[in-house]
Amino acid sequence: MKIRESSRKILHILLAVVLIINLSIVGGSVYAEPKSEAEVCEILDVLKGDGKGLTEEYLSKPTERLQAIILTLRLAGNNYEKIALKYEGEDNFTDADVVSWDEGRNILAYIKDNPQFGWRGNTDGSFNPQGKVTAQMFYKVLLEALGYKQDYGEGGDFKWTEVMDFAFNVGLWDLMGLEELNNADIAVGIVEALQLPIKDSDMILLEKLVDDGSIEESKAIATGLLSEIIDIPEIVSLKEIDLGTVYDGEKVLLPNVVQATYSDGTVEDAPVEWHFDYENLTEGENTITGDVEGTEITAFATVNIVTRSLEVVSVGADNLIEIHVKFNKSVDIDRALNFNNYIVTSKEDKLKISKISLSSDRKTVTLLMDVPLKPQQSVDVSVKKEIGIKRNHDSTIDYVIDKYEPEVVSVKALGNKIIRVSFSEPVKYATHSSNYTLDGKIIGTSGLKMPNASTVDINMTKRLENGTYKLGIRSGIVDYAGFKVLTDPIEFTVEEDSTELDIEEIISVTQTMLKLRFTKPVEPIIKDQILAKQGGKVAVVEYEENMKTYTIEFERTAALRPEGTEINFFNITDLYGNKKTLKTTVVPTIDTEIPEYVDYEIKDQDKIILEFSKDVLPTGATYVLKNSDGNTISLAQTGWYKDGAGRVYRKKIELQRPGGLVFDPDYYVLSIQDVVDYTPQENRIIPITIEFTVVDNISPEVKSVKVKDRQL
Repeated sequence: MKIRESSRKILHILLAVVLIINLSIVGGSVYAEPKSEAEVCEILDVLKGDGKGLTEEYLSKPTERLQAIILTLRLAGNNYEKIALKYEGEDNFTDADVVSWDEGRNILAYIKDNPQFGWRGNTDGSFNPQGKVTAQMFYKVLLEALGYKQDYGEGGDFKWTEVMDFAFNVGLWDLMGLEELNNADIAVGIVEALQLPIKDSDMILLEKLVDDGSIEESKAIATGLLSEIIDIPEIVSLKEIDLGTVYDGEKVLLPNVVQATYSDGTVEDAPVEWHFDYENLTEGENTITGDVEGTEITAFATVNIVTRSLEVVSVGADNLIEIHVKFNKSVDIDRALNFNNYIVTSKEDKLKISKISLSSDRKTVTLLMDVPLKPQQSVDVSVKKEIGIKRNHDSTIDYVIDKYEPEVVSVKALGNKIIRVSFSEPVKYATHSSNYTLDGKIIGTSGLKMPNASTVDINMTKRLENGTYKLGIRSGIVDYAGFKVLTDPIEFTVEEDSTELDIEEIISVTQTMLKLRFTKPVEPIIKDQILAKQGGKVAVVEYEENMKTYTIEFERTAALRPEGTEINFFNITDLYGNKKTLKTTVVPTIDTEIPEYVDYEIKDQDKIILEFSKDVLPTGATYVLKNSDGNTISLAQTGWYKDGAGRVYRKKIELQRPGGLVFDPDYYVLSIQDVVDYTPQENRIIPITIEFTVVDNISPEVKSVKVKDRQL
């Protein structure tokens, strides 16, 4: 690819800078003094003088109208000047004879017969060829050279009265304020125009004149206004990238560069920006495209996506309070956190789960038990198929053993108010302030809080100064096997507050949910500190352990406006004690997707749990249930489903028979309609009918015992 670098030179500024020098020696290199406007015109043969070159005498002479005509033809290119010099026309201006030389009169005749060059003379048929040239007149000539046309009542770019304003807007301004021009002024105007792009093009006037042969390229380069053509190697081929097989849920790792072969034979890495959305990948062969930086060339990468069924990989425990369930791929969050999807028993006694957490890659579920397990205890764990696996997964941990002593993973300061201590496993007595010292002294705290079972936040009574401290952790902190935390004092640093409190990122926003991240941890925000202008009532505020990421839920009937709104956060306090009121404008994503039926579950033979693709309203839908005989079974819609820990699932609706009666073992058909999602739009489901069978899974019970005539 051949390109030419050209840039506009503001020569009169450069001349002022270099008036006192002819040559400058810098690091052994010699740099020539920039050319003056007159020198540029002389090199290009645009101004030729009166036989002695561009002398001071010639440059100081007033410019005549005939000279302006010649410059018009010269700047139009295509040898128009030579054609005009030899032109023999019968018609001419009435005062053409004042020009003493034949070729001059030929030029006048040519211009009269070719009004497209913008010279039409006077209304009485004269031209006044020896009249003086004004700035307005010459800028009109230069505008014509740049491809713009005067409007004579038949349409054009500018009228005569608009010449100076139009010229200024195009980029001609060095002759502003002048009236009659001399030849030196003409040189300034010419050089000014040579560096401007012609109408509707990126090509400057000088390039055009070189391309049509009116000016020699070597001369244009010699002026410094035009650079040499550079031959830049072009990419002729790209190596296609084969990413191989990737299982669903795994990361697709795309390279930042692609191997490119250039026209000169070289092979180099070229940066590429990929257009990639994991959600758009389908099972099988996929092609991903990207843009090679600085080009319009497309790069290609192929990947084979293999969809796997969700499976339990392992179930185990490395301490006495947690059970870890590992999967082969990411688990749906709602299903993973559903208490009813796990049953933990020991010797047929059901053990209570206190809390469920999910790893960041959503592949490991941790069950925090309500009561610690006993060493060497045998525990049965059942993972229900409702979590997304093909069938229930039952496994046994034969001997529960605490494999490791508890350790301190990290100690760090959050601002200058909180010291956060993270342990390798859940521990006891971590909220006792007597278990900590600061630089060997009793620690002054206003309270200790555990955001999770293995992390404690120590709120200091007084804010800490910037600097390095040592936190002592005494052996009173133990794990659930009784092993003590044994460690030397751990050093941590309170950094200088160098980050301004602000909103770092709007992670996501719908009409009912806003998730954002602050630039630094902040003290817990309550509903009264948040105001959405023009509607939007805050229902719930939650924050993550990093104390930077907040999720704000708005009431569905008082949601954010579709066109967006300003949200104010009042008196937000960071962990250095700085308070600030923040505001941001958000435009919510409008949810227009309809809810879809996903699955059902028969629970305890007296409940039908329906799962949908998104949150739905808890009431108002129509459900009609018929048994195998075609009889309608009465239903009561009890609302959103709640698990054993009281967690509400807005994607699930619970149906029961009136009075809590069980469903008889039978084949059933259930029609579902009028289900609407939990959005202001209330997107409505497409009516659907599902079929299922209820089996008898209720064990018989002894209701009474009677004895008669020695018979039981």
